Amino acid sequence: MKYFKMVSGKGKIPMTEKEISELFKERNEPVLNEQTPLEALEKKVEALSKTIEALSKSDVFKALLSLSGRAEDKNGAS
Repeated sequence: MKYFKMVSGKGKIPMTEKEISELFKERNEPVLNEQTPLEALEKKVEALSKTIEALSKSDVFKALLSLSGRAEDKNGAS
């Protein structure tokens, strides 16, 4: 996660690791290695995508999709 500071005449500037450490020095856990909820979600989505990709290459999964498609056709589902 990046932290920024506002500097007059320069705008938003990234903070150095030293500045971040000083800002959060009262905390015991490492600040720079914390994972935001968005980063955690991105990792979960990536893992699910890999799982779906692996499943889509599986013959068993292809057969299940084919069977479910046929079942929908017979039931009139769309």
